[in-house]
Amino acid sequence: MTGHEASQSAPLISAIVRASGCVEAVRPSLESLRAQSLDADRFEVLVVDDGCSDRAWAGIEATSAVLHFGCVRRKTDERPGWRNRGLSLARSPIVLFIADDEVLDPACLEEHHLAHAEHPQPQAAVLGYTGLSDEAERSPLMRYLAEADRRHLCCDEALESYAIGWPGFCLRLPSFKRLYLRDHEGLKPDFPLGTEPRELVDRLSRAGLHIVRRTGAKSVVIRSRGLDEVCADCYSLGEVDRLLARHYPPEPGTPGCFDLDEVVAEWMAIEPIFPKVVKSARELDRFARERCRAELLVDDLAMRLLHRAYAAALRANRIRGLLDAMSEPELGLIPAISPS
Repeated sequence: MTGHEASQSAPLISAIVRASGCVEAVRPSLESLRAQSLDADRFEVLVVDDGCSDRAWAGIEATSAVLHFGCVRRKTDERPGWRNRGLSLARSPIVLFIADDEVLDPACLEEHHLAHAEHPQPQAAVLGYTGLSDEAERSPLMRYLAEADRRHLCCDEALESYAIGWPGFCLRLPSFKRLYLRDHEGLKPDFPLGTEPRELVDRLSRAGLHIVRRTGAKSVVIRSRGLDEVCADCYSLGEVDRLLARHYPPEPGTPGCFDLDEVVAEWMAIEPIFPKVVKSARELDRFARERCRAELLVDDLAMRLLHRAYAAALRANRIRGLLDAMSEPELGLIPAISPS
């Protein structure tokens, strides 16, 4: 640990920040933390390495030292898992995980703290409101994913009932009571990297997790994501569908489950045209991005075709991921993949 001096009393909240690239990538997140309305000695920041090069990490350490933030380097033989690493070192009663493409509103940490004070139960977690920055808003794909009714395509269904009317794609993990999270074993390392949060919320929801919405706890996503990247995420979520079914088998007839035969039948219809489905989405996405860059409107018909292509490509990748991961024939039911 470097660049961090422990205060005499425990801080109110710990912000655990992922660092996976160069210092320029994470700097906006760090700067937003320096501008918080809470006094600097009332919260701690832990910047956790998640695959940085030595050169990039040196820059992050230098920046964090100037801001008096803590830095945690991943050991060479340590399995990636920045959230669990930060959780193990946090000193505050509340922990909030922050991605390196997320910028917090100045009142964000204070709002999380106040919400937890109003809901002191161990199982109470606080879900903030995450939107898109002006730059990310220019992306047709990001705007599409941020709409609440797209949440089923590539988001955590377990948070869905708590976020009606809120951006779908931009949902992040809520802030938790640190001891509650540690008592429930944190995030599971046997899930594909990047998908552990979905398993966590699903598991805790079965154990009585209560999520409180806090509109004032705002943040924005500042990085646009490409279609291939989002398709890869959907494929991983399909793998998680299978893992969740294995770890937590759903009861037959439970809402939110599909019969495996139905999913297989759908994939049989998709498989012969899968390359065309993805190609169509790419071409329409490229067309829409070029129109946006030129500050030209995309007409309603083209927008409907674009959204239909997005939905088809993302859903196809999620089903493909699920079936590629499905090896146990006894799993006759799997978590739902909502229709577009």
